[in-house]
Amino acid sequence: MMTLPLCRRRLVYKNGDCNVTHKHIRKVRRHYLADIFTTLIDLKWRWTLIIFIIAFVLTWLLFALVWWIIGLSHGDFAENLPETHKVCMNAVYDFPSAFLFSLETQHTIGYGSRHITEECPEALVVLIIQSITGVLVQALMTGRSRLSAALFTASKPIIP
Repeated sequence: MMTLPLCRRRLVYKNGDCNVTHKHIRKVRRHYLADIFTTLIDLKWRWTLIIFIIAFVLTWLLFALVWWIIGLSHGDFAENLPETHKVCMNAVYDFPSAFLFSLETQHTIGYGSRHITEECPEALVVLIIQSITGVLVQALMTGRSRLSAALFTASKPIIP
């Protein structure tokens, strides 16, 4: 008895493209949005890199604006501050230094001379919110559990 060799098609081509097509899956776009990590893997690397950069820069800019507004509202950026004036953030003088403070806070790089003081309680709240936001953005950008991306059919699970 003669057996024919099994001819299997590749799931992933040698150039890295996927040989998987999504057919007859209801709300397939919702599955892509539900699992950002899988969507980023399926995108071309250029788009993934652009999305990474945009996500981080936007959060840095947003929180830099918040830090700048806190310093501005407290009067920390005035030219001739009296000796008795306590600033909310040391070594934050303008928007570029607020941007650096935002970046250092979000990635826990270490401040050196930039840090918040006990003068402004709202600065402490913003610090906590930015730290949590930074962890969440990093978790979304670097991946999470793939179990939520699994689709189940009558015969076998499909994991993109």
